Amino acid sequence: MQAGNTNTDEVSGTPKDSINIVKDNNNIYINNNKPIDPYFGSTTTEFKKQYEKIFKKPCYLNNFQLQKLAEIPVLIPNFNELIPVLLQKFSKVSFNFDGEVKKPGLRWLIEEGNWADVLSGKFDEEEAEAAEVQQDDLPDSAYDL
Repeated sequence: MQAGNTNTDEVSGTPKDSINIVKDNNNIYINNNKPIDPYFGSTTTEFKKQYEKIFKKPCYLNNFQLQKLAEIPVLIPNFNELIPVLLQKFSKVSFNFDGEVKKPGLRWLIEEGNWADVLSGKFDEEEAEAAEVQQDDLPDSAYDL
């Protein structure tokens, strides 16, 4: 007597082939079927290099940040070229909390997904100041319903 799940005649392919198919279907293998290494990949290396160049201090990323950083080039293939622009804009982002100016950290940028907003210019100082000035210059009649 043979167990019901041990019928080897019905199993198609080797376990290795099955694993590769699953990985290919989940888009784990991209860029010529090479897996992305979040610790030593080109995106991580370029990000750390540009961070140290702009902020003049070492870049320390936790495991979750490295994973998120490795996911971005899947969405934007030319992300490595945009890293200097992203970090330049990020270096100028600050928030005013009750009169105290605070700078966001890498957690805010990478983990919370604000990198797209920073790249798109949502936090550019010039645009924010222009919007403030434009709103202040409106006459009182502009607020009538």
